[in-house]
Amino acid sequence: MRILFWSDTFYPSIGGVEVFAARLIPALRRRGHELLVISRRQHESHEPESCMHGTRVYRFPFTEALGSGRPARILRLCKELARIKRDFRPDLVHCNSLVASTLFHVRTAASAPVVPSLLSMHGNLEGLDTSARSVTGQAIRSAKRINCCSRAILADLVGAVPEVESRTSVIYYGLDPAPAPPAPRPSEPRLLCLGRLVREKGFDLALDAFSLLSVAFPGAHLTIAGDGPAAGELAQQAVGLGLRDRVRFTGWVAPADIATLLDACSLLIVPSRWREAFGLVALEAALRERPVVASGVGGLAEAIEDGVTGILVANEDSRALAEGVVSLLRRPSEADALGRRARERALRRFSWARCVDAYEALYREVLGE
Repeated sequence: MRILFWSDTFYPSIGGVEVFAARLIPALRRRGHELLVISRRQHESHEPESCMHGTRVYRFPFTEALGSGRPARILRLCKELARIKRDFRPDLVHCNSLVASTLFHVRTAASAPVVPSLLSMHGNLEGLDTSARSVTGQAIRSAKRINCCSRAILADLVGAVPEVESRTSVIYYGLDPAPAPPAPRPSEPRLLCLGRLVREKGFDLALDAFSLLSVAFPGAHLTIAGDGPAAGELAQQAVGLGLRDRVRFTGWVAPADIATLLDACSLLIVPSRWREAFGLVALEAALRERPVVASGVGGLAEAIEDGVTGILVANEDSRALAEGVVSLLRRPSEADALGRRARERALRRFSWARCVDAYEALYREVLGE
């Protein structure tokens, strides 16, 4: 198959969609499919045209064109995109975003040979206009199939656009375990938060929870790994709570180093305050046999089986987070058992091969094969 992969953001940007795309595209190429990527140019250092593992990647200044207020600039981009579509002659278009750059796909859908589209939902619809005349609404309603990365996201979609329910499916993300087996959990309380440092991830709640539990566990340490606009505020909060010497901020972490980072912790805290689409970080922790204490919101409740592979607590509740962590710190054998069951479940239910198989089958279904 010839697949045009459309995503607002793409590697080297790091996030759930970007990590998914950077792994799916090479996997599909190894199975004999041809792909081409269209994405938004996010940084001046990103080349307009490049190649990743044999796949051409085009990056366009979608945001700048829309913000310029110049119809001629938007029209030039649409003509270039239509040319690329005609030259590549895709069998299908796989859309992975519903933000402003999707306008360019919608506007060029009829200016090149018309092919079916698959829309993958990697996030909720909060703040998006899904009415029939909006760009988001058109992208959703024109897709031949819509796949969601969790049942939570599927419920959001059907609640907003109920007429598409018969064209929907769910394929969970998948990951392969690192070659090295998980290291034993450290006996010392070593807590970890991992992800982009933005308010939605709730790392401020984790700091409040850590302040509460540090009285009972004065030897505990917390690592906050990642980068983002909230980094300065979180560092100031740690100082204000008197935790300066017990909280470490690592900054950005390369994907290849995540397994080592998880091996150094005794448990992972995922305190998200928004409806996570799935929670890849919880799956990464599971593969390293690390139990997770997380907010029971969105797809996190599907990535983590409460009381079996981790602990889910109320959203926006730092005290509940602290109590969940303390319960595992006081029962290390139970924490070990949660970690083992988490890995077993991840290998069984969230394997990478199963994810790729499911997408390949969905492509063939979209094409009517």
